[in-house]
Amino acid sequence: MGSYVEAENTLVEALNLVRELGNVEMILDVLQHFATVMAMRGEAATAGRLWAAVEALGAANGISPNEAERRQYERDIESARRRLDPSQWNEAWEEGRSLTLDGAVAIAVSLSRVP
Repeated sequence: MGSYVEAENTLVEALNLVRELGNVEMILDVLQHFATVMAMRGEAATAGRLWAAVEALGAANGISPNEAERRQYERDIESARRRLDPSQWNEAWEEGRSLTLDGAVAIAVSLSRVP
């Protein structure tokens, strides 16, 4: 569990830094990593919300992952998706697609276990 807390702490620090810079692409990259950590700690619905937000916000801002990132992203999403009932996953995904950038960041920060 300690490694997740360390990862979350690092990601929260990174979110704070990239938000100060106002770099949307970097914010989305950190949120994508945050979603991966959420999935690894068993929070598939939260991971789905964040991944959906990253995808929707990236599309709205003309930002897309490169091919290697996309393949990994799709594998991670598929793994998390299988942990939930399809209706639960779809609900989480739709909620994520409607998030603003600030809303997605707020979810990530609020669910972290940073002391």
